[in-house]
Amino acid sequence: MQSMRLSDTFEIMKEPVRVVCEECGGDDIHRDAHARWDTGNQCWDLGTVYDDTNFCLDCAKHIHVKEVEFKTITLKLKEKGLRS
Repeated sequence: MQSMRLSDTFEIMKEPVRVVCEECGGDDIHRDAHARWDTGNQCWDLGTVYDDTNFCLDCAKHIHVKEVEFKTITLKLKEKGLRS
């Protein structure tokens, strides 16, 4: 069985998006996952990413997320004075 790295599983999207917090608009989002160590390949094999365990480090809450255009989040952060 060949091991896959997390980066190998993503498709290239035409329009870039960011996953953001529905409450504060922040993008420092973490999600729980299950992984196991593959001794032979010396890497972590990602098994499952849990959809209902989103945590926003910007507002320190368990939250719901939404996808927005990459440009949209940058503009919102500029308006809040968080990005230059």
